[in-house]
Amino acid sequence: MTNAASEDLADVSAALIAAIAEAQARIEAGDSSNDLAEVVRHARELHRLLIDGIADSVADVGPRLRGLAVALGNNMEIIETALRGNDRAARI
Repeated sequence: MTNAASEDLADVSAALIAAIAEAQARIEAGDSSNDLAEVVRHARELHRLLIDGIADSVADVGPRLRGLAVALGNNMEIIETALRGNDRAARI
């Protein structure tokens, strides 16, 4: 993986982590606005970019990045469940 590609994946990961944290904080504060829905939509888009970037990588990105992508995807599912109002949503 080129240094630029590695930096791109790191940037996407950092943005995704920030979006998940913002969404979780809003959910915990009881927010159910369209702004929250937009943050969650953006986070899901970032997760897709991360997964696509990993898949498109010609070099092995390593188990840590793949594990991070899976963990962040799991967090997205929790947030999306909470956004739908499902009681099974838990804190991240």
